[in-house]
Amino acid sequence: MDDLVALAHASAELGSRRLLVQAAGGNTSIKEDGVLWVKASGRWLAKALDEPVFAALDLPRVLDALAHNDPACETCDAFVRADLSPPGLRPSVEATLHAGLPQRFVLHVHCVETISYAILVDGPARLAPLLDGLKWAWVPYIRPGLPLFRTIAPGADIYVLQNHGLVVAADTLDAAVGLIETVGRRLARPVQTAPSESRRRVERAGYHFVDAPALASHAVRLAAAGTYYPDHLVFLGSGAAVIDAVVGSPPVILAPGFPPLARDDLTPAPLAMAECLADVAARLAPDDRPRYFTAQEEYDLTHWDAEIYRQSLPGSE
Repeated sequence: MDDLVALAHASAELGSRRLLVQAAGGNTSIKEDGVLWVKASGRWLAKALDEPVFAALDLPRVLDALAHNDPACETCDAFVRADLSPPGLRPSVEATLHAGLPQRFVLHVHCVETISYAILVDGPARLAPLLDGLKWAWVPYIRPGLPLFRTIAPGADIYVLQNHGLVVAADTLDAAVGLIETVGRRLARPVQTAPSESRRRVERAGYHFVDAPALASHAVRLAAAGTYYPDHLVFLGSGAAVIDAVVGSPPVILAPGFPPLARDDLTPAPLAMAECLADVAARLAPDDRPRYFTAQEEYDLTHWDAEIYRQSLPGSE
C-alpha cells in the first residue's frame, strides 16, 4: 500500500500545477496485487491527500471483459471492488486505458506544452524531432474512454493524444513522473503575450480578467475559431466569444491584448479551463494550424453519459 500512498502524493503535486492538470482533469493509476487503483471520475488530483480519489477495480476481470468486448467496460462500474473502494466513487472514464497498458503506473495529464502541439494539423511532424530517442506514439483523436483504449497499441512509454493530452506509463512512479518532466521540457514553447494596455477598454459588468497571459491578436483568432480539447467543450462550450462579436453572456470573452474575461459566476472548474485556454493559445505562433473538433465529435462528447455524470458531481463545479 506504500506505493499507493506515493501515487497519492505524486498525484497531488501534479494536480497542483496548472500547466499539467486543470480542475478535475487528468487521471493516475497503479496496478497492485490484482487491483487497479485509478482516479475516480470528477475527483481532483490536487486533492489526493485530502480526500479519497482512487477507486479500486478487479484488474483480471477488467482485462477479461476487454478481451471479450464486454459492454460493461464502457463505465467499468461492474468491476469496482466494493471491499476496497470508498463508497460513491465511479472509475475514471479512462479506466480501460489504465488497465490495458502493461506498465504498473500510468499517468494521464493535460499538459499545456503537449496540447500546444497535439492540437496542430502537423503535430506528428513537429513532435518527431523534439521527442527523438523516446518511446513515444501519436494517437489520432477519438472519443475518450473505451474508444481511446481500443485505439492505443501498447509498446510505447509516451502517448501524445491528438486534441487531448499526454499519457505516460512506466513500472516505477519515479520513471513515470520523470517522463512527464522530460516531455514538458522538450516541448516547452515561448509564451507570446501582447503589449500591456489599459484594462478599462474592455472591462464588462459581470466579468473579470483571469490570471493568464494577455493574448496577442493571432492567439485570440486561433482560440476563438473552434474547440481544441474535451474539457474545454465540457465546461465552457464550443469555441469562445470575441469582444467585438459578443452575443448574450458567454462564459469566456477573448480580447486582443488582454487575458480572457470570465463571467463572475463561473465555478472553479470552468474558470480553470478559461485559464488553460489562454495558456495554450499564448503558445501558438501566427502560422500554426490547429485542428478543431468537428460537429460530430462535439456532439459525441456532450451527449456521452460519462461526461454528463462528471459534470453533475460537486467536484466538477
